Amino acid sequence: MIQHHPRRILLALGLLAGLCACAAPQLHYRIDGKLNVNATNDASTLPLLPFLVKREGERAFEDATYGELATDGNEEASRKPLAKKVLDGNSPPIGSIKLPSDLEGFEFVGVVGTFNTDAGNWRLLVPIDELKRKRVRIHGHSLELENRK
Repeated sequence: MIQHHPRRILLALGLLAGLCACAAPQLHYRIDGKLNVNATNDASTLPLLPFLVKREGERAFEDATYGELATDGNEEASRKPLAKKVLDGNSPPIGSIKLPSDLEGFEFVGVVGTFNTDAGNWRLLVPIDELKRKRVRIHGHSLELENRK
């Protein structure tokens, strides 16, 4: 006969919850349709550049030009992307980018889609507290925020 030990069950559940809470946050995305990364609508590659943005940096991110944010070699440390995720026609339609585990002091993840054109919505601010519920939708020449299903 199997005996259940309530303390062991509670300890196991606590450890499992702790492991889930320590997982690195991720920026989720979904490609909706064909990647249209330039003005001729040719599918090519699309680098996605995520940035960590503090509350006081929100305005600077929104006011920065496409040229300032779309180049990943920018010298200014506050405008250096965390990573570079290159998507192409063979990329899975749903994916994610791992973020640093310590996001203390930051309010947003800024995302720049380098579409080779500044037409459309090429930048997006995602509130860090919504990373688990939202994802970036890549559609045509635009980035949009949508609910994760």
